[in-house]
Amino acid sequence: MNNIRWQNISYLETGTENQKKAFITLKKNHIIDLLSDYDPVLVSTVCVNLDIDGSDLDIICQHKNLEEFKIVVK
Repeated sequence: MNNIRWQNISYLETGTENQKKAFITLKKNHIIDLLSDYDPVLVSTVCVNLDIDGSDLDIICQHKNLEEFKIVVK
């Protein structure tokens, strides 16, 4: 896990069952692509295999214009 590039979610594709599900969900819905202008990074417990039933997928982003970011997120 030390060599994981956290900005690239491809590591999820070959991980635990929940990581695989997260990968499919994020890819199917183009979430990372839609947020690409905002340097998205998945920081969920799913990433490090500490998730429990009901865990969500948390994504942090960086923006320069809050109003523009709000429009994209909505």
